[in-house]
Amino acid sequence: MSLRKENAVQNWHNVVIGIPTYRRPRQLRWLLESLARQVPQGARVVVADNDCDPAVEELVATAADELAMSVEYIMVPERGISQVRNALIAAATERVPDWEWIVQYDDDGTVADGALCSLVEGAEQLDADAVAGMVVPIPEVASSPFLRSYLPDCQEQPTGLVEMLSGGQNIALSRGLIERMGSPWFTPRFGLVGGEDYDFFLRAKQHGARLAWISEAVVYEGIPAQRCSARAVLRRTFLENTGKTAIDRNALGTKQMLSSLADDAASAPRNVAAAVVRRDPDRLRACVLQVVGLGGRVLGLTGYKARRYSTPAPESVVGECLQGTGS
Repeated sequence: MSLRKENAVQNWHNVVIGIPTYRRPRQLRWLLESLARQVPQGARVVVADNDCDPAVEELVATAADELAMSVEYIMVPERGISQVRNALIAAATERVPDWEWIVQYDDDGTVADGALCSLVEGAEQLDADAVAGMVVPIPEVASSPFLRSYLPDCQEQPTGLVEMLSGGQNIALSRGLIERMGSPWFTPRFGLVGGEDYDFFLRAKQHGARLAWISEAVVYEGIPAQRCSARAVLRRTFLENTGKTAIDRNALGTKQMLSSLADDAASAPRNVAAAVVRRDPDRLRACVLQVVGLGGRVLGLTGYKARRYSTPAPESVVGECLQGTGS
């Protein structure tokens, strides 16, 4: 389906836009600039800084003045992406007691023109509890073929209800869902290991959440050079799947989690054989990623916790490229 043209949002004063940030000041500025072109009158923007850097607080104040938009800065001393996302929801309730939607954009993205309105309007038109839009990756450098195999398929899927969402970038969550789930909304123990977004949506489904995809809402997300190599992609695949085991066990139970793992393990040899027979290098790389991911999930069975976010996030110059995307 496609969205109706009329504005479905009756009161943007009840919409809060939350931005988690950590040591990406340039990218944060580019994100705010992309939002300034489209934030409707009355919507509130809150930036939550997990580094508590006075320079970032000054950056936010300057951007609010220069871009003529309502932006507030808050510090989140406890390290972890779950902690920051939870702080944004708490800040929304404190500052806008009657808020109805909280939108979250990560600080390494820029929002395509019209995407914010499409995201919230689509959520209301579909009577959804949570929605997500497309995230288009923009590699900073010529990337490994493994990165192309790793990245999610960015082919446009139709706007409408879906069975599952997983990412924390370019999402909108309803007040009703947040109240049904209760605090802490994003599980704190996944704050440094990652997967808090996948865990959130698994639990949201257990609370009867109505999930939807909004194809008209697009965010461009830069991928820094150090994440573009084959080694980096394989490492990230391994660590993501290590954390996924704990999340699946927590949400689905050990029996269902092991059944899913067994099914994936059984399919891996067939997929490898098919790739070799067809001499399909893209499919073979996908098989390598599948096997590496399985290894990560097996390690996760031991209780190993990979701290994906325990090191500083690097700066990137991707935003300079994004200036030419029309976002």
